[in-house]
Amino acid sequence: MICQISFGQTLDEKLVKGKIRVDSVGVNGINILNLTNGKTTQTNNAGEGFYLFSEG
Repeated sequence: MICQISFGQTLDEKLVKGKIRVDSVGVNGINILNLTNGKTTQTNNAGEGFYLFSEG
């Protein structure tokens, strides 16, 4: 099986890999909402995800 993931990225946007850590709740499928551009992403089983941010 081959899997390819691509992200659209402009000059002002940076793709950042992050990890959410909490003690009381599972980290799989946590929704992350960028309030500035309205884009969302979800964390994987390890709480990791890729987030697209704009500077400023």
